This record gives sequence, C-alpha cells and structure tokens, in this order.
Amino acid sequence: MSRRDAAGGCFWLISLFSGDVGGALRILRDCQGFYLVYGTMDKCPSCGYQSKPFSKPIRRFMSSSVVVISDCEFETTVLQTDQPVLVYFWAPWCGPCRLMSPMMESVASQYGDRLKIVKMEVDANPEAVARYKVEGVPALILFREGQPVEAIEGVVNKQRIEGFLDAHLPQPA
Repeated sequence: MSRRDAAGGCFWLISLFSGDVGGALRILRDCQGFYLVYGTMDKCPSCGYQSKPFSKPIRRFMSSSVVVISDCEFETTVLQTDQPVLVYFWAPWCGPCRLMSPMMESVASQYGDRLKIVKMEVDANPEAVARYKVEGVPALILFREGQPVEAIEGVVNKQRIEGFLDAHLPQPA
C-alpha cells in the first residue's frame, strides 16, 4: 500500500515490527530507493529506559549498475528515456529470482554503455505489473523509445539474456 507525503513522494510500508518491550519499528521505502526507518519504544520493563521517537533514512544497499525503481518512477525512468531499458521484475520470496539477480548485475556491467537495467519488486509495484501483464517472476521486458519490445518470463541463463539483448540492441562500435 503506498501513500503520498507532503512533498508528493510515495512511500511503501515494507515491514512493521513490534517488540516484547512495547515498541514499534516501521520501515518505509520511498521513490528514490531510500528506506525510512522510524519507531518508538515504550518504557522498557527490564531497565526502565524510555526512548524518544526516532527517524533514520538508510540508503538502499544495491549496486549502482542495476537501479531499483518503483511505480512512481516508472514513467520517467523507463518510458521517457531515449536509452533502451531492461526491466527486471522480481519478488523477494521467489527462489529463481535470487538465482537471476547476480546475472542481472553481470549483464548490467557488460551492457551498461548501451542499456539501462532497472529492477522492480512485483508486490510493491502493482501498477507496472498490471499494465504490462507480468504473470510470473522472474520476468524481463525490454523497452525502446517507451514501448515494450519483447518479454521473457521464467529463469533463463546468461547466454539467453545476452542473445535476447544482442538481437535488439545496436552493437558496440
């Protein structure tokens, strides 16, 4: 579930933790790939310590070669760019997605001069998933000039991804 803040940015509730000490920790993700962690802890029954509410932004730990985006960034990052974009749809509960993530990093470093690769979590981004009819994960959709060119669903090896990209991208000079 997303919401808009006063500045117009989107936030998604990633996790909500409640501890034995009566505290709560909320983790939100914003459009720029940052996590916002905030929470409170009531008076600790063991030591009597009472914390104040806190808020702490945390930068997402992700390689710079694959950019993590959300629904609210999709238009500008994928559709309004002159560079071809490969969108990698994944889910944290998907075992095959975990197998493909290192391959996507490798492909991003290999094709980085001709292609932008972005990663979208399907559960947190239902708009793009519905719009492009992503029915299974992992899924790859190649976009050129704002239009989907071709899609692959399911686990594929690196050679298949390279062949897929070589068929649609200009060769390096």
